[in-house]
Amino acid sequence: MKYDREQMIEALRSGISNVTFTKKSGETRVMPCTLNMGLIPADMHPKGGEDALTEGLEKTISAIRVYAPESDGWRSFIVDNVQEFVIAES
Repeated sequence: MKYDREQMIEALRSGISNVTFTKKSGETRVMPCTLNMGLIPADMHPKGGEDALTEGLEKTISAIRVYAPESDGWRSFIVDNVQEFVIAES
């Protein structure tokens, strides 16, 4: 199933999803990621809390900034470069 930007954000807010995308370098990456504040360590929460996260999502149309548990940090992917989006867990 092909997801649009809003559907991806909604799923990411619910839990962890696996995003397969093409990096700017041309390399393919599979990244488990989330926007669920309950799954993000407190010290990694955005300054300003969830409101700041929401503001950031609205400002970037082409990319989505997410928390990647395996990398223990914030990463982003370009929506148009997503090859596969799989909702892994809620």
